[in-house]
Amino acid sequence: MSATSFVASPSSAPAESALSAWRGWPNGAFALIGPSGAGKTHLAHIWADAAGARAVSPGDSLPGQGVALYEDADRNLDDELAFSLINNAMNGGMEAVLFTARTRPVTWPSRLPDLDSRLRALSFVEIEAPGEAELAQILSKLLRDRHVRPRQRLIDYLLRRMERSPGGARDLVERLDRAAAARGERINMALARDYFSDGEKADAE
Repeated sequence: MSATSFVASPSSAPAESALSAWRGWPNGAFALIGPSGAGKTHLAHIWADAAGARAVSPGDSLPGQGVALYEDADRNLDDELAFSLINNAMNGGMEAVLFTARTRPVTWPSRLPDLDSRLRALSFVEIEAPGEAELAQILSKLLRDRHVRPRQRLIDYLLRRMERSPGGARDLVERLDRAAAARGERINMALARDYFSDGEKADAE
């Protein structure tokens, strides 16, 4: 997941700003919160590449120093590891640790009272899933980047059929662009209808 493939949007701006300022996180620990499809995994991986972070998961040994990324903390929380990571960051043993999750840290299923207190104090930023108008703007920009001036009916048609996320919009436009290149034309309403009609036929077979 590269920075160039990330589709920035107003809903992702606060998270992007917070991650870019990671050296100033309170106590060196931070959480990126958001629903599935909002782009948090993509953003976290971009941050990890830029910061040189090591990915850690339940059962891993504690990194002695450097930067760490712990994903999906609300679903696979290793109490001892999470507690040690936060403490290590607080005490300066590590530069920073980033957690990702769908829910706020206070809701994570911890069984350690000491970790509970750390999670209640953990700073975080939430990335929200974009709404209909924002997704329409993202689609329009992606199409214009490919020299397509989409009419509103094309945008509406695609919105009803795509995965409703910035990444879903990017992936769909890339697939339509390849289909258009194979036909020697630009993305238009007829091509979109053919594309989805072919997909529906394939699913039925």
